[in-house]
Amino acid sequence: MTSPDTHCAETEPHPLMDLLDAEAAALSAADFDGVAALADEKLALLEGLQDSPLEAWEIAQLQERSARNESLFAATLDGLRSVIDRLKHVQRAAVHLDTYTAAGAMQDLGPARSSFEKRS
Repeated sequence: MTSPDTHCAETEPHPLMDLLDAEAAALSAADFDGVAALADEKLALLEGLQDSPLEAWEIAQLQERSARNESLFAATLDGLRSVIDRLKHVQRAAVHLDTYTAAGAMQDLGPARSSFEKRS
C-alpha cells in the first residue's frame, strides 16, 4: 500500500514537468516566441533542482519529457534549415539561369539581363 505522502507527491508533479509539456506544445505549434518566453522560467526551475531532491519517478518523467523536447528541437532545426536552403535556391533561381551545354556540362548564364533600354 502506498503512503499518503508518496501518493500526494505522484499526483503533484514537479513544476518543471508542466513547463516541459508547455515547451513541447509551443514547439509543435511552431510558437518560437512561446518557447523563448519559457526559457527564463525553465532555467530557474533547473537551478532549483539542486536544492530539492526528486523522487525516482519524477526523474524518469523529467528524462522522458526532456528527450521528447530534444527530438522536437532537433526536428524544428532540421525544418528551419530546409526552409533556409530552399529560399537560397529560389533566390538564386530568380537571378541566375542554369542550363546545360551540348556536351552535358552545367553552365551558369549569370544574372538575367534586361532587354529594356532607357532612352533620353
